[in-house]
Amino acid sequence: MNKGKLRRQKKVDQAILLKGINFQKNNPEPIEAMARQLFSLLETAKKNGSVDEPIKFLQSKINMSLENVETKQLACKKGCSHCCYIWVSATAPEILYVSKIVKRMGPKTIEKIREAHTLTKDFDFETRHKYPNPCPLLENDVCSIYNSRPSACRYAASGNAEICSRAYHNLSEESIPIPTTHIRGSKAYSLALAIALKKAGFSYHAYEFNSALVRAIDTNNAQQAWLSGEDIFSGIMTESIDIFSDKTAQNFYQKAF
Repeated sequence: MNKGKLRRQKKVDQAILLKGINFQKNNPEPIEAMARQLFSLLETAKKNGSVDEPIKFLQSKINMSLENVETKQLACKKGCSHCCYIWVSATAPEILYVSKIVKRMGPKTIEKIREAHTLTKDFDFETRHKYPNPCPLLENDVCSIYNSRPSACRYAASGNAEICSRAYHNLSEESIPIPTTHIRGSKAYSLALAIALKKAGFSYHAYEFNSALVRAIDTNNAQQAWLSGEDIFSGIMTESIDIFSDKTAQNFYQKAF
């Protein structure tokens, strides 16, 4: 695609994503548009050495989408942190973005992250729920990086906090009543980001948050190293399912580019 067509495509994509991805419509175009926008921002990130722009763009669009969701009343509210006791997945640029924030928060926060990692590092995606442990970034049941929290945390929602209190603390095997719109939103944005990361030549996998955060904190110039192509998260546990094992995801990738 020549530069003229790229500019026109970018304008079209921006118009499509004016209010984020509409979770309530089964339309592939916004996902493809989001993937292209994120890819462009990741390519720019390689040049300027910062993941801030693509992550802030992603977060802003997710927020817009959630603000426009029409759903039944959610049970979620400030101080409700049951879902903060289980496995959390995050992509490399999200982890790098958070790592810079927690470094500024100081040694006590970093030590809490190390302690949490020690307690959770041996449990994979399939077993972690059996060993609930609070996120190290929780303070009095409130997320201390709420505005910068990973995408997975933004999609977390429930219609029944009592079920969450039992299920997320391994007291029952009840299913969390997650709104369909939030499930669709999670899939849509996760797919768009995975497509963009793959196209940009990065790992598109979602890593276990505590382990990856410790790795980012302990790696010298982690952000620059990752943007230059170094696989600094090698060996960190990831979600058990590869998003591109699904032919639908492969088709989205082909259509987006």
